[in-house]
Amino acid sequence: CFNGCGLLIPKKLFEKDCFNESMRFVLDWNLWLKFAINGASVYIDSKTIVSNRRHSAQVTVKQKELHYIEAEQTIIEVFEKVKEDKKQYLDLLYCFSYARKGESFEKIAEHYKQNNLKRPTFKAKMRRFKLSIRRFFKKMYHKLVR
Repeated sequence: CFNGCGLLIPKKLFEKDCFNESMRFVLDWNLWLKFAINGASVYIDSKTIVSNRRHSAQVTVKQKELHYIEAEQTIIEVFEKVKEDKKQYLDLLYCFSYARKGESFEKIAEHYKQNNLKRPTFKAKMRRFKLSIRRFFKKMYHKLVR
């Protein structure tokens, strides 16, 4: 996971894609995915240059439903871009949508079925399992901190 405050992005990447300004929560995530699909490379420095503070009063915590809706929109938008010729991204998107149990999963699963594509079911189940474990430990941590 990376933070937009710590990124240096070449201007030319914005010539193909821009922020979806109608989104409030996942507009940066939406853009990073578009960059990745278009072949942008990433250099990751191990130094910590940005830190985030998370708290219960954040808008992303208070308005989880809107966050969920925007994430679903992003998944569908990315799906439309990768479904024809970028199988490696399609498999990742399948696993991610499977783990989220969102409405987008049905659309992506139907695409696999219609095109007789082999679904990465095992990977998807592992992703859901990892997310469940992460949620469990996050809940336990917050109970201990309070």
